[in-house]
Amino acid sequence: MSMSRETKLLVEIKDIRGELSILKMVLKVQEIIMSQMWGIVEEAKIKLGKEQDPHASYKCNRILEIHLFRIKNMEELDNKAYDEVYSSNTGCLSMEDHDSKNPGGMAR
Repeated sequence: MSMSRETKLLVEIKDIRGELSILKMVLKVQEIIMSQMWGIVEEAKIKLGKEQDPHASYKCNRILEIHLFRIKNMEELDNKAYDEVYSSNTGCLSMEDHDSKNPGGMAR
């Protein structure tokens, strides 16, 4: 893999990290909002004398939890890819540094 291609991959990975971070933040805010909303709904049911659903909040938050779990998995894959590309890129830098000190590949 060429250094410029690896550098492009590192930039792309950084972009993906930013996008995952944004998605995670949005889902965390949604999780807070859903929790507050279900508190309000349950309070209203109590005032109206209606039966409460003990699992209603769990059902809605479960969808958010699944999305957050998927984002966590993507972050782990992203970190693995970054480490592989970065270590490969570091190897290229070491070889280029060696080549620049030793032009023509001649042994000293």
